[in-house]
Amino acid sequence: SGGTTLMRAPWGLNNFIVSATLQATVKSAEVLSACQAMTKKFTAGQAGVTLIEDLMICRVMAHDKTHVWNLLMELWHRLRPDTVGHNPHLPRIWAT
Repeated sequence: SGGTTLMRAPWGLNNFIVSATLQATVKSAEVLSACQAMTKKFTAGQAGVTLIEDLMICRVMAHDKTHVWNLLMELWHRLRPDTVGHNPHLPRIWAT
């Protein structure tokens, strides 16, 4: 149910109803810094970046999926050229 401790607790979802995770290998400190700056500017909920070796994990929580989607897309646009060497073109499947 929506009133459980896990839903309300700061160590859980902290009353947010949308959560998402983005993972990517990061090759440069510049890209990591750019992603950290994006998450720090996120005011529609909570977001943070963790680096474990070369794996960047970004976690986002908010009340509206649009805010989460927009941040993840901004991060993806910044990460794609560095991680796979291609410009960010949205896959068609994401539009379905």
